[in-house]
Amino acid sequence: MLRTIRPLILIALLLATPVLAQPEQNSKPAAEEISAQSVNARLTKARALTVRSETWLSTAEPAQLAGLRQQLALSRKLEVAYRGQLTALNRNEALRQDLALQQSILAGDFRRQLPQPPYNLSEYDRLLDELDAGTQQQKTARTALAIETSAIDENLALIARLKQELRALKDAGSATESVELSLELAEANLARHKLVKANAQLELELAETKSELATRKLDWARERLAYDAADLNAQLRNLADRRAALLSQQEALSESLARLENEWRPVQQQLEAGGQDALLAEALLKEFEFKRQARQKQLEQIESRLQFLNQIELIWQHRYALLKQRPPLATLQQWIKEQAVLVSSLDRQFELVLSEQKALQPQMASLSQDLNLANQSGAVKTHRENALMALNEQINRGIEYLTALKATQTLAQRYGAELSSERKHLRPGDVLAQGWAFARKIWQTELWVIDDHPVTVSKVIIALIILVVGTIFAKRLLLRVIKRLESSTGMSKNSISIVSNAVYYFTLLVVVLFTLKTVRIPLTAFTFLGGALAIGVGFGAQNLLSNFISGFIIMMEQPIRIGDQVEVDGKVGVIKEIGARCTRVQTFENIDILVPNSVFLEKSIVNRSKADKLYRAKIAVGVAYGSDTRLVESLLNQIAREHSQVLRDPEPFVLFQAFGASTLDFELFVWLKLDDVGKVPSELRHRINEVFAEHGVEIAFNQLDVHLKG
Repeated sequence: MLRTIRPLILIALLLATPVLAQPEQNSKPAAEEISAQSVNARLTKARALTVRSETWLSTAEPAQLAGLRQQLALSRKLEVAYRGQLTALNRNEALRQDLALQQSILAGDFRRQLPQPPYNLSEYDRLLDELDAGTQQQKTARTALAIETSAIDENLALIARLKQELRALKDAGSATESVELSLELAEANLARHKLVKANAQLELELAETKSELATRKLDWARERLAYDAADLNAQLRNLADRRAALLSQQEALSESLARLENEWRPVQQQLEAGGQDALLAEALLKEFEFKRQARQKQLEQIESRLQFLNQIELIWQHRYALLKQRPPLATLQQWIKEQAVLVSSLDRQFELVLSEQKALQPQMASLSQDLNLANQSGAVKTHRENALMALNEQINRGIEYLTALKATQTLAQRYGAELSSERKHLRPGDVLAQGWAFARKIWQTELWVIDDHPVTVSKVIIALIILVVGTIFAKRLLLRVIKRLESSTGMSKNSISIVSNAVYYFTLLVVVLFTLKTVRIPLTAFTFLGGALAIGVGFGAQNLLSNFISGFIIMMEQPIRIGDQVEVDGKVGVIKEIGARCTRVQTFENIDILVPNSVFLEKSIVNRSKADKLYRAKIAVGVAYGSDTRLVESLLNQIAREHSQVLRDPEPFVLFQAFGASTLDFELFVWLKLDDVGKVPSELRHRINEVFAEHGVEIAFNQLDVHLKG
């Protein structure tokens, strides 16, 4: 059994050996697998095949033409693929040499490639250009790597499909020449893509090495930058020369555009009169439109470039100012804002010009198609060629303008980076200045605008401070006025209250007017508030305003006065203070009640002090059934007359009011002074109880008699 299995195992190992060895071969770099000599040999064969195909095609039968043409196309493509391999191999060798050179420079002393310090901004910008170029080359190399990787995958899939197709044809005994040639082309393209991918990897390494070298040079030069008046003046002279050249171009273009308009008027009149060939008229119109469009657009671009030159001049002056002496923080922040606005404007302009350039491409294609039309006269063709030239000129000027915009963008971005770097290095005084600037910004923040008069945070705070101080002053003035009037005049308390309130509110009015004057808000600014104020009063402030107005009416008409004894909602008290919004009433229980002023005008109020100072008190007494009613009446009159504080005029009197459920009800009426209302009725009740007890008169209470029937 073992002898039978051993030969089978050996055969399986022999068959598996090529498969296992294949990954090792594919793992080698493409540049090492392919040599220029082998590629040249394949190219010679492909060229010979192309020559044979061209010869056979000239003498072939009609039935063979299709196959020969396909073979010729494939052989030509195969030539292109092998030539691409040769180009990639040559490029690979050059890249390796460049990479080795750059790595040796990076490993050595890079400073030998730089001039002696100090450095000016022009030399610094040259180093920045090197870094930007290296960064852009890295992006391009990574993009190429991604593209070639995708192309390699596609060719591998194509090769697998062609091999499968070739095996099927061989099994069927069919012709395989075309598929074999296609397979050779796919394998040649695969090898070319591998070579190009290897070159892209070398280009990426070369770009990274250059970027690293440029970064080291920049770091070295940045620490040794110095103010260079000669370089600044050279840059300014260069800008002045460019400005003069642009102004000259602008003048020439303006004259050219004017001449074009003058030349077009008679042609336009002829076209309007008719009689012209339709194609000729259309060609003339397009020529004029494209020429005018090109000149107008170029004029706009020149005007824009002149504006950007002014910005570039400021940028160079500011950049050297940063080197010479650091500006104040406020100036630095202002430059940062201006730089941000400039970059935003440049970005928008760049996007606009790009979109305009894209829009010109369909017009270019349409004009090119018109030129290739048959049956057109020489004049029509000439006008179309002129229109195409004008469009080409506009495209070229647009590209030139984009280049200028990109250069300005780069300079502005470098300027912004320098400003940001300078802002990070704050000095101790800068922190305070920055805090002060922030506080000033908040202080001057505009909250709203009234009749073109801004109301800022500062005005609101100042107004509040003046109002608070003014209110405190008004209250102190009020107290001094009250004391002065009470001590030096014989005015009543009510008159003193009226005068003091008038002084207080007049002082508040003066404070408000002074506040508005101080914060520079005129009274006319509040005229527009009339409608809004009316609505606010109607809905939210009507009660407050009603009480306020009622307070002034009470002070003027004086239906009540300080010291008056009033009865409000069943509660009796003495008026202690009449304010603008409410009146303070103190009850006999020494409780203060704040009554809205409108209550005294809208409701029925009992003012016991309005007519005179007398008050009729009523004392109710109930005696038991069976008591002598005449005796009770006589005793009550006697008690009233004996009390010293009961007035004799009007005389007291007694009324037998009713036969109650359990008592005979009497009422004693006496007249008292208002000041005695609180205590005299109580003393009278004590006396009634004593006298009734002496005379055997029983003061009854509620009782219930129950009679039971047997």
